[in-house]
Amino acid sequence: MDTIIRHRWFGRMGRAAALVLGLVAAAGAARAEGTAVAPDASACEIHRALGRELPPECKTRGLDMPFDAADAPATREAVFTIEFALNSARLTAQGRAVLDKVAEVMKYPGNAGAKFVLKGFTDASGSARGNLALSKARAEAARLYLVETGGVPAAMIMAEGLGETGLLPGLPPNSPRHRRVEILADYRG
Repeated sequence: MDTIIRHRWFGRMGRAAALVLGLVAAAGAARAEGTAVAPDASACEIHRALGRELPPECKTRGLDMPFDAADAPATREAVFTIEFALNSARLTAQGRAVLDKVAEVMKYPGNAGAKFVLKGFTDASGSARGNLALSKARAEAARLYLVETGGVPAAMIMAEGLGETGLLPGLPPNSPRHRRVEILADYRG
């Protein structure tokens, strides 16, 4: 499993420049722009990618800008590439470890009022209809884990399946790296 974070800023950004951290699979599947994050991303790295506000333990002396809600992005997207076995929606131990960190970010008080959308994807093996159902099951497996084990309120999280519609560029259609869950954080209220 590779944990890779893609971070997009949408909506009003004030004076801040748009910062795009692309998701790059360790096997070399590159997005248009991007920075690969280690498979064992820290909670602070996940906060930076998905959260609205950094907790004190993630702030570095002199390097973090003061938080200004008016300039904060309306949505952020982080991609956690949690590989699933072929035709499976069962989370791996590594996937659960990543989702434990994601749950802490979702529950952080600075992210209150956010809604999170979990988007499940598959590779191109199998039928389009079957892949759509499987991708929904993958997103739902991550959602249930976040709610039941991570303690995230269910009302904060939606799950949707997108099947094979989000194949990563530069990889064969049946690559296991396509089997993943992406998370969109919406702070628009």
